[in-house]
Amino acid sequence: MTARPGEHPFPVLDNHCHLDRRAGYLSAVESFWRAGGTHLNVVHKPDFSALPTDAEGYAQTLVISCGMAEEIVRETPVKAWATISPHPVDLVKHVDRGLPVEEAEDLVRAGIEASADLVREGRAIAIGEVGRPHFEVSEDIMEASNRLFEHSMALARDIDCAIVVHTESTTPEVCADIAARADRIGLPLDRVVKHYSPPLVLPKENKGLMPSILASRRFCREATAKGDRFMLETDYLDDPRRPGAVMALTTVPKRSYGLLQDGSFTEDALHKMHVHWPKVAYGIDVRL
Repeated sequence: MTARPGEHPFPVLDNHCHLDRRAGYLSAVESFWRAGGTHLNVVHKPDFSALPTDAEGYAQTLVISCGMAEEIVRETPVKAWATISPHPVDLVKHVDRGLPVEEAEDLVRAGIEASADLVREGRAIAIGEVGRPHFEVSEDIMEASNRLFEHSMALARDIDCAIVVHTESTTPEVCADIAARADRIGLPLDRVVKHYSPPLVLPKENKGLMPSILASRRFCREATAKGDRFMLETDYLDDPRRPGAVMALTTVPKRSYGLLQDGSFTEDALHKMHVHWPKVAYGIDVRL
């Protein structure tokens, strides 16, 4: 797979995907390129069947995710960056396997701090996914999750990077809670990227967070009817047991070109979602 000048007329970023060397990996990236995609934010994929048991183990798994983004840049015409952190559900899994909540919290905190170190080194652009489990948990686990969430915000503030947020279903009320925490800690809301977002584009809906919207036709059309401050994602899982979940990696480029063709997207809106807002959120340069 080689890049040809002029093959893609504009940059197309999938803002949130997971890749796995044991699954599609570079072949999925090749499909993304052939569909018109040019840039990927590769988010650390947790392996809940083999979670790290110490800080060093977390650092080693996070480096693997950074290495995949770096390999994509070396081996394909696609530009990629890494976003890394223990997943919020890691805390629950550690407790399920017998760790007291306090010890599980300390372990996940060490993993978040290892993520921040790799961002400082330039091997990743953001800390994430961080936040809270997307299902009901005990009060002590929820309290620990929120402490870890706020710790990730403080680290991002100190090193001037974004966080990518995973929580329960995204509503204006959830956005208000997240925004209040970020404001209290001093993390700019443009740098709080709400992963797996519905089309909450209006300020009264997202409370200033940066929406990363699932690239369904309906969500895309609803989002662009409200404004242009959002990014697009597939949350592609690269899981051979669930092919194409959550969305195929080809979806963002196909959707971008299709909705431009039918008039739902303008070229200016595409530039903002694929170039301008990623620059604002992450400080990255998305260009051909």
